[in-house]
Amino acid sequence: MLGHKNVGRKYCVETHKIVEQDTSRFLPVQQMHNIEPVAREAFATYLGAPLRNGTDWYFISCRFMIRTLRRLEGHKRDILVLTMEGVSGAKKMILEEEGAKLHDITVEQVRSMQPKHLNIARYINNFGKLQLWALEQYHRIAYIDADVWITKPMGEMFTYAQGFDFAAVRELTDPVSRRLDSTFNSGLMVLTPSKVRLQHMSQFINKPSYHARADQALLNAYFGWSWKELPRFLSGNHVREVGTVNNTNMVHMKFWNKLDPSNMFFHVAQVWFKALQGELPDYLKGALS
Repeated sequence: MLGHKNVGRKYCVETHKIVEQDTSRFLPVQQMHNIEPVAREAFATYLGAPLRNGTDWYFISCRFMIRTLRRLEGHKRDILVLTMEGVSGAKKMILEEEGAKLHDITVEQVRSMQPKHLNIARYINNFGKLQLWALEQYHRIAYIDADVWITKPMGEMFTYAQGFDFAAVRELTDPVSRRLDSTFNSGLMVLTPSKVRLQHMSQFINKPSYHARADQALLNAYFGWSWKELPRFLSGNHVREVGTVNNTNMVHMKFWNKLDPSNMFFHVAQVWFKALQGELPDYLKGALS
């Protein structure tokens, strides 16, 4: 199998064609395809332990997402929440009441998948989402960050990712000019779980050439060109205008930090807060610490 050539494909926005690249240096993909696929799909998000006392807005946003997905998508797919060690039992019980299936992650698991030079707490927490690749009981997982406001059905994520082991939305690096960069955003991605790939990632992380801090930088360095681009309408980052919300299936922003009238995103944050209260009238339940 040493002569096997792995080919990755990606949609090129400039030429509107699928381009191919030899991706043998990323992963011995043939090992993945020897695994019998399980015909199950799931949505997933990640909840880390709170880094400070006060209102746990990530927990609130996580509940909001679960409730919205259930309303929009029904019960066709599981909704998984990867919960980091330190998330309280009371919060886990509330998430299960909302209909989520929990998968606990230990500090040891996260430390085994983070760069040795990393010492920033919020970045360390984020590496827990890599444990998605260990969940081989699912054939495909659509991951959505917990600080995402879902406004329309998200099931199309699975459709657009068909035929690819990994798909994501291109990163929008400049919200003013809408300049597109060549990297993807790890807050919205569709992946095929594989412990083989997870192990390969763990070997890649501490290579001398890798110096990035966050999980998004790691995944971009790891996958290179070997990813499928999801359509832009599935994701909106840093939306300023209320009307723009209608043109995207979700908005990725920490709205709770934008509720000051002086904030440029205040009007959108107001709409988000009203939607939160409508979907989750008891949004503060279990969120105060």
